[in-house]
Amino acid sequence: MFQIPRIMTDQDERHDIVEERLRSWLAGDDEGIRYAMLRIFLNHNDLSIQEIYEKLSLSFRTSYHSVSGMIGIVSSRIGILVGTRSDRDRCRIYRLREKHTPIVRRIISSHCGRPEQTPSSDPHQKHFFPDRLTCLEDV
Repeated sequence: MFQIPRIMTDQDERHDIVEERLRSWLAGDDEGIRYAMLRIFLNHNDLSIQEIYEKLSLSFRTSYHSVSGMIGIVSSRIGILVGTRSDRDRCRIYRLREKHTPIVRRIISSHCGRPEQTPSSDPHQKHFFPDRLTCLEDV
C-alpha cells in the first residue's frame, strides 16, 4: 500500500533544528552539569544566573562564569531559553520557552539511566549522574 509522506511544516523543521542543536551541545557533557541545568529549568520557572549557579554548585565544581556561558549558549545559539530584564534585581531572569519544554523533557528522560561514567582522578571534582527515578527531580 502506498503511503503519503508526511510533509514537514516550518515549525516542525525549527523543532528538529533545536533538538539537533541541543543534543549536539549535550553530547559534550562529560560530568552531567548541562543535563542538571536543564532539569533545573524544567522544575523552576524564572531563574537568574546566580540562582542557577547556586543550585549547580551544590553538586558540581563550577564557576559563575561557566554557568553564565552555558546560559548564553542555550539562550542565544540553541534558543530554548528566553531572558528578560528584572527591574527589581537589575539582572536577567531566564526561563525555558514553553514550546520547547516537551523536547527538553524528552531528551532528559532519554538520558536517565545512562551508565555512570568513570570519575576523574581529581578528588575535588563532583559527579552527578541521576538514576531513572530522580532524573526529573530538582538538583
